[in-house]
Amino acid sequence: MLACELLDCRKDQQKWIFGWGRVGVDFSDGTPKPFSPAPFNSIDDDNQESYYTLTDPQTGDLLLYTNGINLYDASFNRVNNSSLHPIPTGISNSNAQILCLPFPEHSRQFILVIPNKGFADPNIIGVATNYSSHSGIPGEFKWPPVVTAFPCNLNFTGPAGVLFDFNRNSVNEQVTAIPHANGRDYWICTR
Repeated sequence: MLACELLDCRKDQQKWIFGWGRVGVDFSDGTPKPFSPAPFNSIDDDNQESYYTLTDPQTGDLLLYTNGINLYDASFNRVNNSSLHPIPTGISNSNAQILCLPFPEHSRQFILVIPNKGFADPNIIGVATNYSSHSGIPGEFKWPPVVTAFPCNLNFTGPAGVLFDFNRNSVNEQVTAIPHANGRDYWICTR
């Protein structure tokens, strides 16, 4: 048995949302407490597997969460409900491999990396038009597995979670990110 104590340090993962977006756990005071993110019938996104929740690293307040297809703000409103701001070709039945990375040198902006169906998307490397691409095409695949990577801006005048400047990266559903030694970038690793 392992016992641990939640110290007052990282607050960016203090709230978790999962189970069709209807169940939450709040770790902010050191003791896990259940909470209901939204009225039970208000979220019907047909996804039970992959969720990512981001809370403010300073306060622990909820900033956004996504299930790989829909993006929700801190008030549990779906913010990608227009054709101008979709999560492009996301997938709801991934094995929980949604990544959220700080957008280098962009305060309160994050890069969401979300697996998609991967059957018809091109092999493109790069995360945004204003952030230089890094070369590299994954090894041989029987089919082209793909994730969607795009920045999500939290400093804006519009509704929370507005998406912008996205491209697609070619990687697999089993994906992780490791901080680069330069303290700015991340290595995105996949199989």
